[in-house]
Amino acid sequence: MAETPYPYYRMQASGPDESGYSLLLQIEQGAGGGLAGLPSEADVIAAIRQIFDGDGVSTTLTRCAVESTPL
Repeated sequence: MAETPYPYYRMQASGPDESGYSLLLQIEQGAGGGLAGLPSEADVIAAIRQIFDGDGVSTTLTRCAVESTPL
């Protein structure tokens, strides 16, 4: 079995007083490519991070790829 072609991302946006959100994202471009203004995975991630921009908010991003191992 081949490697999973699309990585998963986990984004954590943390604010003061234990406030925040945790997101699990899978980004897959359509056959015709990305959208106007969001042509790549990095652009999509940056746009989502921008939603959380503000005083006292920090974001972290973890990229997880899944690989299969033949037995």
